[in-house]
Amino acid sequence: MPNVRIFRKGFWQIITICFAVFLFSAGMRLIEYPRWDQSSFKVDGEWLLATHDAYFWVAGAEDVNPIAEPMPMAIMLDVLSRIFPIPIANLAFWASILLAALVAIPLALWGYFLGAPVCSDKITTAQNARRPGEPGSQQLSGDPNQIRRIHKR
Repeated sequence: MPNVRIFRKGFWQIITICFAVFLFSAGMRLIEYPRWDQSSFKVDGEWLLATHDAYFWVAGAEDVNPIAEPMPMAIMLDVLSRIFPIPIANLAFWASILLAALVAIPLALWGYFLGAPVCSDKITTAQNARRPGEPGSQQLSGDPNQIRRIHKR
């Protein structure tokens, strides 16, 4: 098993990247909000849910379906509905968007722990390599060893 140092150089940078990736993922889903905000997508002020199983979890959270009550999604909706004063169906609608965006965080961490370089280092190296003649830039000769040395910095 490889020795993984959690607090290695760039740890807080990856936390920032994870947060940015989450915001980007959620933002890409929320970019269509103006199209969703129509009365034809709501019933009695609650959003229509996209799948049949979403109503199963909502029924469990509202204590209507005893089969769904002990299920984790129903429990999560029930707990969140006690914290936030939002109808459970609306909570289920928005939770699916935000929970799906959370997938970006483990993917970013996976790449980080596999040894992916921190992005800002790569961008700086690429900019220096592409602009020959400017102060601080490097001229690439096409030698693979030179390119490897630049990317290892």
